[in-house]
This record gives sequence, C-alpha cells and structure tokens, in this order.
Amino acid sequence: MEQITPELIDRINRLGESLAAGIRGVFQKANIKGQVTGIASLQNVHFSPVPVVDGRTSRESNNPDLMHLFHLSLINRGIFTPDRGLFCVSSPMTEKEIGAAVQAVDDSVTELKPHIERIWPELIGSVLP
Repeated sequence: MEQITPELIDRINRLGESLAAGIRGVFQKANIKGQVTGIASLQNVHFSPVPVVDGRTSRESNNPDLMHLFHLSLINRGIFTPDRGLFCVSSPMTEKEIGAAVQAVDDSVTELKPHIERIWPELIGSVLP
C-alpha cells in the first residue's frame, strides 16, 4: 500500500483515459457504433447502436454475440480482458502496453467489421452523442 501514491494513481488514470481515447479513435476510423464508458483506469467497451448512458442501456443495447467474438479476437492478440469488455489499467503498465491494447482493438475491429456489416448492420455508422 505504501507504493500507491497520488502520483501513481494520477499516472494510471491518465493511461486509462489514453486507452479510452485510443479505442474511441478505432471505432471512429472503422465507422463502427462502438463506445467506451468508464472513468480513469477502468474502461468498458460497448457495441451498441444507441448511446450507453447508464447500466440499463448498457445491458439492453449491447451486442453479447459480438462482444464474445471481440473478446476471443483480443485473446488471440494477447490481450486478456473479461468477456464484457472491461479494461483495467494497473501500475506496471506504461504507454507501451496502452498502445499494444489499442492496436489489438484496432486489429480485432478490422477483423470483425465484415461480419458486423453482414450480421449486425445496425452497428455501422457513428453513435450520436
């Protein structure tokens, strides 16, 4: 506990915000209705045609089949997250790990996009704020 300083907390929180921004950029570039919710070092990915503003919209609008495929695709790229799309930044991580995670998300979204276009076309485009 002595190693957990305000500076460390600030650093991992900034890394979490960097992760969220990077993943949002991936979704925007791919023209996929993906969103990132969370705060600081805890971020959650959603594939949803409507803005995720609370737990209810997250549960009711998220696409569990696509989340499963996304989860498996990330595992294939060495990124281990819970299958609900939660990313947790921890103290040993640096921008290098954040960059690797964003690249894995980019590769996964690129891999899944043809399937999204065919099976879940409602997820193509951008989510209105």
